[in-house]
Amino acid sequence: MKGEAVRSKSEKMIADYLFANQIPYTYEPEVLLMDGRTVCPDFVALNIRKNRTVYWEHLGLVDKDDYATVNFNKLLDYEEVGLVLGDSLVITMETLERPLDMKIVKKKVKDFLL
Repeated sequence: MKGEAVRSKSEKMIADYLFANQIPYTYEPEVLLMDGRTVCPDFVALNIRKNRTVYWEHLGLVDKDDYATVNFNKLLDYEEVGLVLGDSLVITMETLERPLDMKIVKKKVKDFLL
């Protein structure tokens, strides 16, 4: 809806929901890690009411062993720079058998961004 290119159908669904709810966000912002590398979580959004920044990572292939391992390490990297899961970092996940559940997206938006 915002006119940007995203990498997956699920990221499009999340981006469209953020946009439709007038939540300011940026797609794939750069985050500098402790070791000097940069990574790009899927979204960074602003809770306007609390003036609080929340990062959002969507893990779309958690049923694949290598993907899961790489992304669990990424979550540890995020914690080292202060992005704590359930606080300033939100994740959503899906597998081939369990696609993204928009009820969960809506709840996370309500809990963290509204």
